Amino acid sequence: MQTEEFSRPMQVGQLRRGETEATFEASAEECAALAKRMGIAACRSLSARLTFRVSGDGRRVTGTGRLTARVVQTCVVTLAPVEQAIDVPVSLLFLDESLLAEDRDVEDVAAGDDDPIADPIRGGRFDPGAVLAEHLALALDPYPRAEGARLDAPAAAPDEEVSGPFAALSALKDGENSR
Repeated sequence: MQTEEFSRPMQVGQLRRGETEATFEASAEECAALAKRMGIAACRSLSARLTFRVSGDGRRVTGTGRLTARVVQTCVVTLAPVEQAIDVPVSLLFLDESLLAEDRDVEDVAAGDDDPIADPIRGGRFDPGAVLAEHLALALDPYPRAEGARLDAPAAAPDEEVSGPFAALSALKDGENSR
């Protein structure tokens, strides 16, 4: 079983009925492990503040709040480091594994289309840290660029002869246009 880099297991029974506030912060070691897993230069910080709500039967836990992080990615053009501040809303859903095992779709169990995909509650335990790490991965810029970095491709002159592997395709296209 893979160990999560940012694991924060919780017990459903330890949450108050109504709302429970919780704050999570990654250690330097956890940030380094997250950066390595996500293939980024560095994760300087990661924290989240969440409000948890437990259903009456304790088989559904929702968490809402904000995830903040400071990361360093590599510019896709210049390969220079690019610092990024992340501040995103998060919504978490945990369902007892018995609900997940029933012959229903997640949409049947969840309240609506905007609900997140459910993660399991097993033996009364769930892990918001692992889901927060997934939210961080989704919030990363897939194509980070350093300030002023540009990727300009020179355009071919209209009368310039096209060569290479696409020359034949260009000739076919030109032939269709002359019909």
